[in-house]
Amino acid sequence: IRYDEAKDEFLVAETRNVKQGFLGSNSIRKNGLVLDPAGNRIWLATREGISLYDIAAQTLHGAHDHNGDSLFYAHSVSALSASANGTIWFFDNVTKEIKGFNPASRAILYRISIRHLVPNASGATLFEDSNHKIWFSSWSYDVLAIDYLKDTQITHLQHADDNATSIAGNFFWCAREDEDGTVW
Repeated sequence: IRYDEAKDEFLVAETRNVKQGFLGSNSIRKNGLVLDPAGNRIWLATREGISLYDIAAQTLHGAHDHNGDSLFYAHSVSALSASANGTIWFFDNVTKEIKGFNPASRAILYRISIRHLVPNASGATLFEDSNHKIWFSSWSYDVLAIDYLKDTQITHLQHADDNATSIAGNFFWCAREDEDGTVW
């Protein structure tokens, strides 16, 4: 659906190339919508992989029409996030990889496997800070900080009741960075 400000109502976004209900059966994930940096497309994280909605053409693209394309592979994905440098990140729930791609070329630029640390991970939230550190939260109540530019250094963060400076919990829905570089 989309909000039409002029009509002050929500409307069903038309898709000219797929049958009605396609997205309903593939459910868009929480933290699963990102506006393309170009502003004319919306990236979606679904149970059937990454999908792309072209706003002007009213077309939806994904695994159903991109056989063999590594970006549109039919894997359950989640935790979609756009970084300030334009990279779009998501978590592949099948391969247990955090993937970053260039939305213009659709090329996957980064693959960070966390299978060895969190074998039961299912992505909830991803965030990249200004120091190019990826913050990841999983439904398995695991939080990771990943410095992907420094030999993919991964730190597994855990809350500790006896440590007032530990993270507040082992899960987060949202992260933001303030002007001082503090991640909240």
